[in-house]
Amino acid sequence: MNQTTVREISEITRRLMIENDFAADAPDAVEDAARSLEQKSLASFSNPSVRDLRSLLWSSIDNKTSRDLDQIEYAERLQDGDIKLLVGIADVDALVAKNSIIDRFAYKNTISIYAPHSVFPMLPETLSNDLTSLRAGVDRLAVVTEMIVRADGDVSTSDVYRALVRNHAKFSYEEIGAWLDEDAAPPEEFELIAEMKAQILLQKETAERLYKLRKKKGALEFETIESATVVENGAITGIKGESRSNAAREIIENFMIAANVEMAEFLD
Repeated sequence: MNQTTVREISEITRRLMIENDFAADAPDAVEDAARSLEQKSLASFSNPSVRDLRSLLWSSIDNKTSRDLDQIEYAERLQDGDIKLLVGIADVDALVAKNSIIDRFAYKNTISIYAPHSVFPMLPETLSNDLTSLRAGVDRLAVVTEMIVRADGDVSTSDVYRALVRNHAKFSYEEIGAWLDEDAAPPEEFELIAEMKAQILLQKETAERLYKLRKKKGALEFETIESATVVENGAITGIKGESRSNAAREIIENFMIAANVEMAEFLD
């Protein structure tokens, strides 16, 4: 039986993108425009309306191979027992002007499309993987949703603002999930960065508070199975399915739901 190769799958995916009027590649003019934004990015750091929150112990939990990191998190226990939760989202708007050539390219696909063995970014990779990516160890602009989470999971107050941030550690769902769920070895960043272990545990506690209230209000739970191809020597030999749920994903899911609710109210 003939086996389909990864290259063949990638070629089929690209052809289907084009046939259905999606953009498979960013035009040269879009890439050039993205590269020209580096100086604008540096200038935005000095904007007096942007809060400097680089000293906070931000971290990210994402897919192991992700380079387009679009969110980071930080939690702080307050004296009254409440927890201040900050969720930072990559501030693309600070660099990409409305109706610019980059904005129009992003409008074409509307989202980044993740296909087997291929990714078609909504933004040029110069932006998504670099200038706006909340990568570890670099200063970046973010839109921050700040929430005060009470013991019962209620968000008593919230605020939205722009900030200069620095991701101090990039974690994966797999390593944090295995540590929290299976008592696996902790990530090495816990040894290298003081208080990082306590920070992740506080984030877990915050997520549990948020989930407790969501469940009380009747939130539904969906367990998704993610399929992936099995590749041997460049050929696809089968398909496997794995449950995506673990404690690390639940942290991010609860944070993003809460942040989206507060952002919607802010924009209303």
